Amino acid sequence: MNNMFPVYLFLGPESGEKGAAVNRLLEQYRSAAGGEIDTYTLYGFEDSLSRLVELARNGSLFSAGVFIRFRNAEQIKGTGDLSLLAEYLKKPAEQTLVVFESDETSSQKTASLKRIAAKTPKSAQKVFWEMFENQRQSWLINYIRSKGSTISTEAAELFLDLVQNNTEQMAHEADKLILLHGISSGDGQQIGEIVAEDIEQYIYHSKEENPFTIFKYVVERDFSLSLEGLQKVFAAGDSMGIGIMAGLLRQFRVLLGLKSDYPRGVPSQEGLKKHGVVFKRSQAIFAQGLRNFSLIELGRIVRLAGEYEFALREHRPAMHCHLLSLFCYQAVVRGGAGEVLYRKIPAGDRIFQPGA
Repeated sequence: MNNMFPVYLFLGPESGEKGAAVNRLLEQYRSAAGGEIDTYTLYGFEDSLSRLVELARNGSLFSAGVFIRFRNAEQIKGTGDLSLLAEYLKKPAEQTLVVFESDETSSQKTASLKRIAAKTPKSAQKVFWEMFENQRQSWLINYIRSKGSTISTEAAELFLDLVQNNTEQMAHEADKLILLHGISSGDGQQIGEIVAEDIEQYIYHSKEENPFTIFKYVVERDFSLSLEGLQKVFAAGDSMGIGIMAGLLRQFRVLLGLKSDYPRGVPSQEGLKKHGVVFKRSQAIFAQGLRNFSLIELGRIVRLAGEYEFALREHRPAMHCHLLSLFCYQAVVRGGAGEVLYRKIPAGDRIFQPGA
């Protein structure tokens, strides 16, 4: 296959760059194969290794090759599947290219990733890391400029609080923001700058749940609405818990700072703005949070949020809604008190099912 490998291993949480690398590999393989190829996408949480082997070994009578994208490879489990994986890696099928993918950052996290890494050349392995915070704003500004508009620094900072550190998610949400702003990206014309007020419109009038609306439910101490909001976020299928938790943590840190400076009441609009709470809708939400939580409770919740943010990075995405449900319970019902619940819950259990 002209210096291409039969198996690749792509790790890391940056799904945008990872997906782009897979597409480049697909085009390279198509060119090397000299014709059309069959492409398949399989998932570790629902497809067995026998399915992969069947597709890889049988090939196609009407194509020049087979390209298989196997996502969530860390989910390959069970003695049978692990044995089948080992057998395939010893002798990969000819005219077939398999890309194993995982959001994990280390190939040592699971037995399946260890086996894949051991049989895959180092040059066919790559970890796709999240961008540093100072890189995200430049990426967003350049992306929106490529769509025919600009965004103010303040608006960019506010928008980035909404989305996880992932170029795929950032691009997806930026496209929705552009549409809401009334920009046509097809003719390449610039139609005004996106400013902070546009972000407020995007947050509170898009009819979609996000870290700001979840924060609102939590500071209202409405556990039911918090869980319903989480259900809607994850039902949309384009969110991960890390971004939601990071947004909640940032807002609770602001709320804690406000409570520390104004322990006996609610500050004026100017006082709120000094802490970065600029929207009238947000100001009302933060004012309610100041009334509903004590300084001690907010300190506990910020500590708790940091613990859960770490947990979300350590657990697979399938656990994210469960972990966020636990956080909301501890924040709303317990005021952040008690031990971190996820440490006591077996990985497969689900205490809270949003909407149930």
